[in-house]
Order: sequence, then C-alpha cells, then structure tokens
Amino acid sequence: MRRFIVVWVLLCGPVFAGDLVPPAGPVTPTMKSLDEVEPRRAIASLPFVIDEPGSWYVTSGLTLAEPGDGITIDADGVVLDLSGFTIDGAGIGSEGIRVASEGPVTIRNGVVRGFLNGGIYNPMSNAALIEGIHALDNCAEGIATLGGIIRNCTVRDNGIGISWERGAVISDCVARHNGIGFQGGDGAAISDCTAVDSGMDEARAPLEGVAPRIGARGGGTAIGFRVGNSCTLTGCVAMDNGRYGIFGELGVMMQRCSVTGNGALSPGAGIFLGRSAVLTDVVASDNTGNGIETENSAVVTQCTVENNAGEGILTADASTIRGCTARDNTGTGIITGDIATVAQCTAFNNGDEGIAINASSRAVDCTVQESGRHGIFTSIYCEVTDCNVIRSGQHGIFTQSNCLAIGNNCQANGTSTVGHGLHVIGSNARIEQNHCVGNDIGIRVQFGDNYIFRNTCRGNGVFPANQYDIDTGNFVGPLVESPDDPAATAWANFTDLP
Repeated sequence: MRRFIVVWVLLCGPVFAGDLVPPAGPVTPTMKSLDEVEPRRAIASLPFVIDEPGSWYVTSGLTLAEPGDGITIDADGVVLDLSGFTIDGAGIGSEGIRVASEGPVTIRNGVVRGFLNGGIYNPMSNAALIEGIHALDNCAEGIATLGGIIRNCTVRDNGIGISWERGAVISDCVARHNGIGFQGGDGAAISDCTAVDSGMDEARAPLEGVAPRIGARGGGTAIGFRVGNSCTLTGCVAMDNGRYGIFGELGVMMQRCSVTGNGALSPGAGIFLGRSAVLTDVVASDNTGNGIETENSAVVTQCTVENNAGEGILTADASTIRGCTARDNTGTGIITGDIATVAQCTAFNNGDEGIAINASSRAVDCTVQESGRHGIFTSIYCEVTDCNVIRSGQHGIFTQSNCLAIGNNCQANGTSTVGHGLHVIGSNARIEQNHCVGNDIGIRVQFGDNYIFRNTCRGNGVFPANQYDIDTGNFVGPLVESPDDPAATAWANFTDLP
C-alpha cells in the first residue's frame, strides 16, 4: 500500500510592526458620545415642556395622570417625533400637544387621543409641519393649526377633525366620524383628502360651550369640508356626511372631487359655494338636497350630477355651465339665475324641467330627454338654439317674451299631459328653423307681435291643425307642404296641410 506524505511549506516574507512610540499629548477617547449616537432628547413622562430648540422624541406610550397639557412646545426650531407611540389625555387633559412658539415646528409620527380641548393645538406658528399623526377621540379639534402644512394624517371621532386659520396646505388626510371633517379660513389648498360620516354621531359634535378656537365658520356641524374664501380643493371626497358634503365661501375652486350621499340628518346640498366659484370634473350624486349649488358668477364645467333629491345644478346670476350631465334628479336638472349660459349639456330623466334659465340667459347645443315637466324652460330675453329636446312630460321648449328659439329639434313631447314641441307666451319672440315632430301640438304661440319663420311641424297630434296653433296678430311665414309648393318663399313654414 502506497503512502503519500504531504509536506506543507510556509514561506513567509519579512513582517514589519508599527511604531511603538505613542503620539505626544494626552490620551483621548476614540468612541462616540451618547449625544453623538442619539442627538435627540427623550420625553419619558407627561406633562412635559420643550423649552429648547432641537429634536425630541417619545420613548413609550404616555398617559396624562393630572389635568393640563400633555406636551408644550415653547421654543422655535423644534422637531417632535412621537416614535409611533400614543399620547393619551385619559379624558382629563386639555391639549395633547400645545404649540406656544411662533417659529418653525414639526410634529410627526404618532397618536394623540382623549383630550378635552384638542389633540394638537397650534395657535401661534404659521410655519408648522404636522405629518403622520392619528388624532382620535378628542372633544374639540383633532388637529388645529394657525397655518403651515398638514399631511398624511387621520382624524376620527373628534369634535372637528382638522381646522386652520389661514393659508394652510393640507394633503392626503382622512377625517371620519367627526362633528365636522375639515373646517378653516381663507386661502387653504386641500388635496386628496376624504371626509366621511361627519355629524353622524351626536356625541362627536362639538360640545356645548366648547367653540372652535381656530378657523371657526358659520353653517353648523355635520359638514365634510367647511372652507373660507379663495380655497382650492383637488381630488377630495365627501361622502355620507350629515348635512353638506362641501360648504365654501367666495372664490373657491374645485377640481376632480366626488360628493356622494350627504344630507342624512337634514337636507343639504352635496356642494354649496359662494360667488365666483369654479368647479371642474366634479361628481355630485345621491345627496338629499341639490347636487351642486352656487351663488353668482360661477363657472361649472365637465361636472356630473345624478340622483340628487333636489336640483342637479343650481346657480345664481352671471354663471356659466358647460359640458355637464344632469340625470335622475328629483327637481330640475340644471337651473340658473339671470344672465347665464348653459352650453353643451345633457339633462336626462329629471323630475321637473331638464334645463331652466332665467332672464337674459342662453341654452345652446344641449340635449334634454324625458323631463318630468318641460324640457327647457326660459324666462324673458333668453335664447335657445341648436338644442335637442325629446319626450318631455309637457312642453319640449317653453319660452316667453323677447326670446329667440332657433334651430331646435323638439320631438315626442307631451308624454304625461298635453305637450307642445315649442310653446311661446308673450310678444317679440323670434321662432325660426325649429323642427317639431310627434308632439301633441307642434308650435303654440300665445299673444301677438311674434315672428315665426322657416319652421317644420309634421306628425304632431292627429289633425293637421295640431301643427301650428298661433294666435292672431303675429308675423308668420306662409304654411306650405314642400319647397315645390307655389306658395313657398324663403320665410315659409313647412307643415302637414289639410
């Protein structure tokens, strides 16, 4: 048997040691101090006052054992990190965190609950950043701030969820089951926030005698968003709030918002805004009052209002409504004040009128079908042009003195009572190039001094006389069957003749 011998040969080069002579001077430590490892300062009990700038953190869940504030910030330049823990007022604390400084302050990352006068109360600083906070079961405000930024917060079961005084920026927050979800003053920018079930529990409404101290507005409770002048709301949702979904003052702008199912406690509009409001790409549905309601000088575009118990869209004077859809509302689909424009809108299956415009207003290029009463109703000095009005309960278009009705298609109106394709009452109206087919009466004109030219009325009622029913004293083009009729002129009206 062969044996193998393994020989290991270790070849080593020269080995050099370091300098064995220590450096001159005293010996100093080489490890970091505790302050260098953790530069923040700890908060381990309540109550606590922060009276120096810097970074502070909570070490564990803390419960207040005596009346007073939980943590008071009385210095500028403070960052307070709750470290995911809860500060609990136990029903005896005043404010959970109170800011008594005007300088920049940051509060983040934790739960504040059970305080009598609010979770976070900042009446001093416009330079506050509040983020990642859960404010729960506070009797007054969950979060109340003079101004600054609030983001990524949830507020639940407070008197008011989030309130501000002026110029706040609020994003990605959820307010649920508060007396009011969001409430505050002028100049706020609110985006991607949700308010649900505001006012739906009487115990969560603001307590009697505990009035909001920051951003107080009128209008009562049970409102999803209650905002002041010149605010913007983008991508927000207001759902199942007790009264209004969104209630705002003048100059409010809304875009890509949804307002649904509000008004269970008392009828309230899904959206009510003061004058000079601008709404774009908004949906208001299943509210117990009007879907969208505004005061003067509103612009409402590309909005949908559906199945509201009041009117679909209700605006006051000098407003513009364009590209909107109103369907299945109990009242009128779209109704305006004076000097308004409704253009390129659709109204379907509304309980009263499809579209109603007041004095000196216009309805242009609209489609209206299956309205409970009139398809389009106007006051005096109005214009209705290029509209399609089908199967209204009564008249297709009802218009009055000094109006224009030109180029409209009115068919099959009068589904619930005697209906006219186009009904005019008054004088000095111009009725031209309208097409009326399959109504009980094609065109009905009451009183004199109106102008009726170049219309087509066929197949209305069962008798030829049902095509035109025009009082004496009007200016009427000759009635002919076709352009080949010897009596035809450029002003002729076409009809079924006896």
